Amino acid sequence: MSKDRYEATNTFVYQVSRPNGEPLAEHFRFVEQPLEPLEEGAAWVKNVHFSVDPYMRECMDGDWELNTPLEGRTIGQVVQSATPRLVPGDWVFHREGWRTYAQVKPDEVRVIQPIEGVPLRAWLSVLGGTGLTAWVALTRIVQLQAGESIFALHEALRLLNAETLSVRIIRHRNSSRGLQHALLQLGLALAAPEVTRLNAVVGFFLPAGIASPDLIEHLLVEHKIEISASFGSPLLRIGQMGEQCRAENVFRLVNALALTLETLGQPVDRVAALESLTLLSEGAMPL
Repeated sequence: MSKDRYEATNTFVYQVSRPNGEPLAEHFRFVEQPLEPLEEGAAWVKNVHFSVDPYMRECMDGDWELNTPLEGRTIGQVVQSATPRLVPGDWVFHREGWRTYAQVKPDEVRVIQPIEGVPLRAWLSVLGGTGLTAWVALTRIVQLQAGESIFALHEALRLLNAETLSVRIIRHRNSSRGLQHALLQLGLALAAPEVTRLNAVVGFFLPAGIASPDLIEHLLVEHKIEISASFGSPLLRIGQMGEQCRAENVFRLVNALALTLETLGQPVDRVAALESLTLLSEGAMPL
């Protein structure tokens, strides 16, 4: 970026209102501003890759200020520098996303050393925060030992082979559709039309007057069941993967959810919801 480009425009994405459920284009706007002068000790970075993450939906409910530039994990290339620690051509990871250009200091970025055959966007996933999360889980929390990962893969393949792939696919599909049907029987609105729903994740909206933290805490404390609010209140999601996709676990979940809603003051037909799962336990699809 040459010095005479300082008068060029920088395009930002602003959030201008709070979404209720699904974020829409009307909740955001593009804002163009002239590029300000480059500060001493800083560098201009042209942003190239942007990460859109589940946590951002929750930020839209209040963590992000309105009418200001948004933040997010981003990879860009240095195009102009006033510091010897960053030189034009450097690829960097930083959090000044949702804009065309970002003015950053060396301490605000991590310089990336590209690897042949590895796409740069990998530093936003497996080589970035997502990969670090998995690494910490395996090495610090679970403290996986040598050979255990091989055993886990061997055991997973053994279980898959015993059940067969086709049967497992059908079981997961039936489990998810059974859960969706039961949620409807509880009077809950599902988050997407049937043709676009994912079987692996079922999203639903909470009734008015019930706070998602209260429902999540009650399910966890009283029933030892954990669901997520990462889509942003009042939208919750329930994972339907692995051992969760068994009839007995779906029955337990639906019963616990119904009891929790009743405890929080929302009348539901728990019996009807459980009866709607009868076909699931018999191996048929309720939907």
